[in-house]
Amino acid sequence: MDPALNDPRNHIPEVSPDDEWGDAEAIRPEGRETGTVLPPKREHATAPPATKQNTKGLRIESNPASRRSEKPEQSLEVKEISGSVVRLNPEEPTAEKMPRQHSFQQRPAASTEQPWHRAETQDWGKPKKHALRWILGASFGVISMIIGAMILLPLINKSNAQRTAIGPTGLEPVEPTAILTDQALEELILKQAEAEQIFRFFACQSIVDDILPVIRNSESVEHLIRSHHQPGSLTKDWLPPEDTTWNVFYVDGLPFGVMEGKLPDYSGFTAYLTLTNDTLLLDWRATTGYGTATFDELSRNQGDSSEIRGWISPTVFYSTTFPEGEYQSYRFVSPDKGTSIWCYVSKSDPAAKSIGKLFQSGTILANTTDPKKVTLQLTRGPSGALLNQWLIEDLHHNDWITP
Repeated sequence: MDPALNDPRNHIPEVSPDDEWGDAEAIRPEGRETGTVLPPKREHATAPPATKQNTKGLRIESNPASRRSEKPEQSLEVKEISGSVVRLNPEEPTAEKMPRQHSFQQRPAASTEQPWHRAETQDWGKPKKHALRWILGASFGVISMIIGAMILLPLINKSNAQRTAIGPTGLEPVEPTAILTDQALEELILKQAEAEQIFRFFACQSIVDDILPVIRNSESVEHLIRSHHQPGSLTKDWLPPEDTTWNVFYVDGLPFGVMEGKLPDYSGFTAYLTLTNDTLLLDWRATTGYGTATFDELSRNQGDSSEIRGWISPTVFYSTTFPEGEYQSYRFVSPDKGTSIWCYVSKSDPAAKSIGKLFQSGTILANTTDPKKVTLQLTRGPSGALLNQWLIEDLHHNDWITP
């Protein structure tokens, strides 16, 4: 072996004297001179005989009991209570008891009376005798009362006849106009179908001459209809929807009905109809919300403001030209609710009281600010006012219809 590759720390140990592997001849069996030499076969050690101590093997159970410790634990002391009850001896009474006295009571003899006669007295059913003088006295008294009543009856009738006279009874006769008003309202309530047909004819008709027969006061509004009428886009087969409402009112001596609903383009319509000579007619001014000037013109401080219809509601918009201490401010909106202007009324003007009543609910309920339909006469404001600020000259009507 090359000395350079020799590792002094890795060498073959020397053969010990007891090592038989170094002497192959000693372990070669007899009769065999050559061949591979194997060590002798190892014998298995025999198991020791079973004794009494090791006869018990390992037991495997699904729920093995826990092994108790060799030293017994201290157990609880159990004291058994028997069912016997310790009874106390009763105390001796301080006073002796009196012996019971027994007395014999004889049973009453059976009654020979019938059961249904037991509640009757001895005098039951026997007639009683009254003295003759009592009978005569009672008869005389009754006869005297009858004769006295007959004598006084003419005197009572005579006094009542003298007091009977026609005089004021506190009842007031019903005004004929009130009866006619109730009849007109009842008649209007039943005319919803006719009102729908009239408005349908008005909305679908494009020729002015054809709609004039169904217009109220057609002679006075014919020139307005011809100048403002716009043919509608509704077809001849259009009908008001089923949810169209019909309400009747009585304002300033005029009974009228208001029909509200939706057009095919989902825009709303409001039609005013009233009875004239028992004929249902449509009020063109109120139905169209006619005004002598448009709200676009009024917002530019232009146009004729003598008759303007719209929605009015109180507000708190004031300026140096219209101070809060002298004026009441209102917001005035067009009938289609598209344009609005500011209107003011002097608190000392009669129109201020008339308009203020529209928003008074009473002493219990608070004042309301919901918009109300009115017809106003306006006038231009003083110098320094804005273009869309107007003065209220007069309240024509509480609604859009003219009485």
